[in-house]
Amino acid sequence: MDSPLRPLPLFSIENITTSTPLGVQKVKKTPPLKSVTKKKTPPSKVASASKTKKKWRVAFDENQAQIDAGQKKFGTTECYDCGLLYQQNEPEDEYRHRLHHDTMEDLTHPGWKNERIVGRFGLDYVVQVGHKDSMWLHRTEKIIDLVDRDLGYAHSDNKISPNTQAYLYIRKKRIAGCLVVGPMDKGYRFLPDQSTDDVGCVGEEVVPVKCGVSRIWTTKKQRNQNVAKNLLQTMRMHFIPGKVLGLDDVAFAMPLFMDGRRFLQRYCKRKDFLVYTGLAI
Repeated sequence: MDSPLRPLPLFSIENITTSTPLGVQKVKKTPPLKSVTKKKTPPSKVASASKTKKKWRVAFDENQAQIDAGQKKFGTTECYDCGLLYQQNEPEDEYRHRLHHDTMEDLTHPGWKNERIVGRFGLDYVVQVGHKDSMWLHRTEKIIDLVDRDLGYAHSDNKISPNTQAYLYIRKKRIAGCLVVGPMDKGYRFLPDQSTDDVGCVGEEVVPVKCGVSRIWTTKKQRNQNVAKNLLQTMRMHFIPGKVLGLDDVAFAMPLFMDGRRFLQRYCKRKDFLVYTGLAI
């Protein structure tokens, strides 16, 4: 029986100063000051002092109030290490950025003993993990859990079932991508002309398939570097021993994001790629 779909993860200030009116106070009159000759400041010192004077910027934002005195960075920036976009000097975004870095530490991969390498791409390689790989199973399920949390899946089942396979893309001793696939016997054609940015439509005709891909994920820093493509190529060669799956043998969980749809259309070489409508694998 069909059930609600889950999206296919493919890949998921100006400042203000305020002024306060000063209180009015009565001040006793003081006797006149004696005339004092003021020493002139050398031109060189005046110039150097003007260079070090801090500039204040004033702008209005009804939701935030911050002072930019030139000592801190503000605005949206992309982290060079993890690729995350965040607001600098915003406590919530800074916390989210640190949490993201802590999470990414779980993606280190120094190598497993007797790991099953099923694909090589230069210095990169792909590891296959199945239900019987007890030595690596718990670690792989933790990675899938990380992937699901990164994509916003609060209550997803990340256990590898007896027929499910996970493929991990390793680059420079780090996990750069993950693909999860399982058996599937029927798919449907995606209808691009009847779909919107938020809702994907499929045709009624059933198309026989061999497998269903529930997750394709890459780290933000490794996107657009053939990681997802290489994962799919490797899976098609090794999901069924001795058989290379064709493009029409693979169905995908419905992608709800335009980037995912465009990637699948490029990879499958047709706009009406196959999707499945059952439970996530």
